[in-house]
Amino acid sequence: WTEKERIFLDSKNIESNASRAGSPAILYDVKSGYWYLYLNRLDSSSTSLRLFKSKNLNEDSWEYVGIVNTGGILGAWHHDVKIIGDKVCILLHQLTTQKNLYFGISDDFLNFTYTPALMTNNDVYKSSFVPIFNSANEISLKILFSTTNSPTSNSDKWRMYMKQTNFINANVEII
Repeated sequence: WTEKERIFLDSKNIESNASRAGSPAILYDVKSGYWYLYLNRLDSSSTSLRLFKSKNLNEDSWEYVGIVNTGGILGAWHHDVKIIGDKVCILLHQLTTQKNLYFGISDDFLNFTYTPALMTNNDVYKSSFVPIFNSANEISLKILFSTTNSPTSNSDKWRMYMKQTNFINANVEII
């Protein structure tokens, strides 16, 4: 193993960009050769998610891209981002009283179009997703998620669950 190496210094971006950086999601785009870093500013606004890009993982190489469109979702917190075919997909956790998950699709890493809340009456916290395709090239999401410490039942606190969505045509071209 190598020594740990800091790849992002959030204090350089306090004013307009990352502030206190939390819940990072990093992905690599083979087409452009860029690393994309999604960071949460650790606030409950609809503008809390920031995007940076870099050709390498060096601390001083990150370029601020902009505020990620969260579709007006307040309290965007944990997020899982993947490149699926020719689209960028995000599963966004809303850390407010609703505690919902939203799925977004983008062509440019920054501007997403979101579904309505995927799960309601759930105390979801951190989640991830796996895309599943059928023979009609429709997509379904296998969503894996944990609950928080706030369910009324002790047996539901900090537990792992899985649900799968219906198949839909998401206009995703699989290469």
